[in-house]
Amino acid sequence: PVDDKHLNSRTFHQRKIIRVDAHNATKTEKQILQYWKVQEIAGVPLLASENNPETPIGTIVLMKQQGRISDNAVKSLNELISLFHTSLGNWLRYSHLEKMRNQARTAVEQSNRLLQFIVEMNSLTSLNKIQELFAAEIFRQLPFDLAGFSLVESDQLVCKKVVVASPEFDVIGSKYEQFLGENPFPMDANASGAIHVLIRNEPVLVPDIAEIRHLPMVGHDSKSLDILKTARTLFVTPIRYQKKPIGILALYSLSKPIILSDADRHLLEQLSTFLGTAITNGKIYETSQEQSQEIGRLNLKLQDKVRDLAEQASTDKLTGLFNFRAFEKQLAKRLIESQRKSSEHELSIVLIDIDHFKIFNDTFGHAAGNDILVGVAHEIGKLTRQTDMACRYGGEEFVVILPKCDL
Repeated sequence: PVDDKHLNSRTFHQRKIIRVDAHNATKTEKQILQYWKVQEIAGVPLLASENNPETPIGTIVLMKQQGRISDNAVKSLNELISLFHTSLGNWLRYSHLEKMRNQARTAVEQSNRLLQFIVEMNSLTSLNKIQELFAAEIFRQLPFDLAGFSLVESDQLVCKKVVVASPEFDVIGSKYEQFLGENPFPMDANASGAIHVLIRNEPVLVPDIAEIRHLPMVGHDSKSLDILKTARTLFVTPIRYQKKPIGILALYSLSKPIILSDADRHLLEQLSTFLGTAITNGKIYETSQEQSQEIGRLNLKLQDKVRDLAEQASTDKLTGLFNFRAFEKQLAKRLIESQRKSSEHELSIVLIDIDHFKIFNDTFGHAAGNDILVGVAHEIGKLTRQTDMACRYGGEEFVVILPKCDL
């Protein structure tokens, strides 16, 4: 952590070399000195040059077993840092972009899975059917064997439905549902781990119940596991409506432990949030018979989501102009149109490049460079017609498609 007040953190924040020995070390740093059998530790910030006001991109820690770290060693290290600082900074930015790209790709996949599921849920009005379809979708995507749905009613957590993935677990599922139905959980964090999840409004993952089965547990949880017998992985997440917990969803694997990725856990949280909406709407359907109006509202939300995704896919996030992908599609269309009716549809292209942009970026920083890109994009936008298409081609380059326009 960059705020733990240890040597790395202090070096990072103070932007200067910090030396630590037995006389000025903190308790934790003394333990490090003893563990590594060293007499001095020095923290060196990774800066482009000494006394640079910019935030370091990291730190280097030197350790000396005998004597003090020489000034020449520190000087040599700073020379090496100056030499490699740009490369290290570029690598950091590249790795950050790679992470963002992977996150975007995962988000698109999750959105597609979620949108397909929403379409299937739109026509349901029965709470029982909503839970069954929801469990079927979970079982289709992840290797869980049992799903338990519980909702808050009259200051208790009441089991509404237990669904199993295959007939081999029918008996266990029926016994578990009967036990939970006869023994609702009081809203007390000491009554069950399920209530703890509900109160904190945060999910809990137990990778393998078999490894903690010997530990003491409260009555509800212990009896539940006695009924489930071979329970292994457990994931419990709040069922939310408008960000507030209205119940819990408990998912068990009953044959072997399973591994959930971060994407899987994020998907389950998203689905449980949607489940909260579906359950609440299902109750409304059963009492008000306004099914068609509610389905229409959900379809509009879905269409808005699709439009938002389409807009995000064609727009450059920084400048607000169209991106290169949108430019390619539009250019192909305009070229065909111009070739078919060349006398009526002359076509021009304007290419715009910012001179000396790299020097500006290196001098004033990328944040200032971004301001320049936004400003240039704004000026381009003011000068284009409604029929024109202004795009960010890449980096500091822009392009404008001018249909029905000669040189």
